[in-house]
Order: sequence, then C-alpha cells, then structure tokens
Amino acid sequence: MSKRPADIRYSRYEDIHIFLDALDIGHVLGMPKSSVYYMMHAYDFPVIIIGNRKMIRKEKLFAWLKKHPFSDAHGKDLNRHPQTNNSESL
Repeated sequence: MSKRPADIRYSRYEDIHIFLDALDIGHVLGMPKSSVYYMMHAYDFPVIIIGNRKMIRKEKLFAWLKKHPFSDAHGKDLNRHPQTNNSESL
C-alpha cells in the first residue's frame, strides 16, 4: 500500500475521496488527526467500521458538519457573527 503525502490539499468538493479516514478528514478540515479521532467518537457521527478502520462517506461528513457548529476552546460558536456588544468578558 502506498503512503499518502502529508501535504494533500483539496481545492474542490469533487477532489475529495468518497470514503474518508481520519487522515483524509484532517486534510479536508485542516485539523490534527487526534482531533478528528475525538470527533469520530461523537454519539451521532456517521462512522462506518471496515475491518479495523473507521471511515465515513464524504456526503455524510458534510451533512454532519452542517448540524454541528464549530466552536472554539471557550465554547463560543464560530459560525455566528461576532457580537457588537463589547461587555462580554473572556
């Protein structure tokens, strides 16, 4: 089996493989593999187990991401517009 280059970049949806493993998801989302594994353990993450590999279909990944907003380390929703009120403290 050939190794995949670590600097894979997907510029179009059509370029992304149909089935993705943790490394592929990390490349698509720009996340470290450890964060992808954490995400794959979510109760509703649509993972498929093939042998000892966890995979996900491309369209299922993007559907799941639409239902789960991204947040930063402080739990702030990054999909929302920044608030204009500056009274919020960190």
